[in-house]
Amino acid sequence: MAQGAFDSPQFFLLSGIGPEDELRRHGIPVARALPGVGQNPQDHLDYTISHPSLRRDTVGVNPHGLLRLAKAGLHWRKAGEGFFASPMAEGGAPFCSPPPISYGLICTSIS
Repeated sequence: MAQGAFDSPQFFLLSGIGPEDELRRHGIPVARALPGVGQNPQDHLDYTISHPSLRRDTVGVNPHGLLRLAKAGLHWRKAGEGFFASPMAEGGAPFCSPPPISYGLICTSIS
């Protein structure tokens, strides 16, 4: 359980999940002693490069795109193929980099 990218360690600590000595020092009842909670926080920043496509077989969040999305969903249910037969993220590759920075590449198709 987490509340997203921000303040998750604080959420766990206030819930009594974390290093026992730290929880007791702040008067928080220990629900589960986990020494690593709240340690080594890391940001995961994204930089996106996008390229417009002239293809007309994609879907988007607009009336026309939603209709295509519904048709694609029905086609997938019936035939097991088409737009929904492939994940949005086709592949990814992490790169070796010195901490605290980590680089990666994800190829996606988004409309």
